[in-house]
Amino acid sequence: QTMRFCCLFAVVAAAAVAAAGVAEANDKTCQYEGKGGSYDLSPLRRQQGQQDYSKANANPAETIFLNVCANTLTEHSCAQPALAVVDVILAGQPTQCRAIGLMNTGQWGELAPGKGVTVLYSGENDCQSPSGSSGQWRIKMNFECQPGETKLVSAIQPSQDDPCYFEAKMQTPHACPISPKGGLSGGSVFVIIFFVVSTTYLVGGAVYKYKKKGTQGIESIPNIDFWRTVPGLVKDGCKYSWAKTRDFIQRVSDKTGGSRDGYDSVE
Repeated sequence: QTMRFCCLFAVVAAAAVAAAGVAEANDKTCQYEGKGGSYDLSPLRRQQGQQDYSKANANPAETIFLNVCANTLTEHSCAQPALAVVDVILAGQPTQCRAIGLMNTGQWGELAPGKGVTVLYSGENDCQSPSGSSGQWRIKMNFECQPGETKLVSAIQPSQDDPCYFEAKMQTPHACPISPKGGLSGGSVFVIIFFVVSTTYLVGGAVYKYKKKGTQGIESIPNIDFWRTVPGLVKDGCKYSWAKTRDFIQRVSDKTGGSRDGYDSVE
């Protein structure tokens, strides 16, 4: 019974690990590998029910709404979803929306090794330059590694000569490297520990049995009697899991009026 439970648990655990791997792979748009280490900004992402990061500027009168690695949640009149929008407030006129940063346009870089990251996003092509020609909105989001609470320090147009360009600065501990360069990842540490412990167990146990019991060859393997039974135990556990799976399929088939023809018993 114990082995059967262990086999079922192993299947569930493997499925959970696979699902976690898929989730991690899907979150790569919020991760960056720099000279100072690996960065992950996903904890900064605003979710449904939360408010966007925002900054109101007096001159010109506008409010900038930002999200990180996701589109903004605030309702706006822009033609398409964007992770950075500007609501321009003009006296006596309806609020105008500018999509200044679109998802999947980010160009990542590092502020300085280990100090944070910067991402340049492009927006819609409806910005009017001083010369009267149409240009593309752009926003550079600088994420500075800073302990303490996350805060949006500024979101401005740094130069009136380029009204299509914005800069935002956020200070947050989530912009610090999660695995500095030169260090070992958790997976690497696990692999090293596993092989060290396994080698110590096999070599140490074999030497002990050889010295104390005079064993030779395969008989010197520690707990050899147990390891000889492992293949059979695994087989029994897998047969049990398959039987339970077939029973489940049969119950579902009975409820839906189907048949389980085509399934053979495992001997």
